[in-house]
Amino acid sequence: MRNSFIGILTALIVLMTVSCATITVPTGVTNNPIGQKTGTASGMIILGLFGTANASVYEAAKNGGITTISTVDTETILYFGGIVMKVTTTVTGE
Repeated sequence: MRNSFIGILTALIVLMTVSCATITVPTGVTNNPIGQKTGTASGMIILGLFGTANASVYEAAKNGGITTISTVDTETILYFGGIVMKVTTTVTGE
């Protein structure tokens, strides 16, 4: 019985470890011309409750030295079956 439990637990851990999904979505577009500057901001979210950093549009623009935003893209990577998420916001502009 114990060996069956350990086998099932091991299989579950392996499946959660290899189950990873990456989703990239264009979040926003303005009428401003595409700029040459790019800024990014990333953060981790655990269990949908705890965040480790600021992945906002404002933070991404600040990191890239952007004052006029052209486009905003958001990339979300799900780890361990969605228990842990990494969110990256990318902003282009001038």
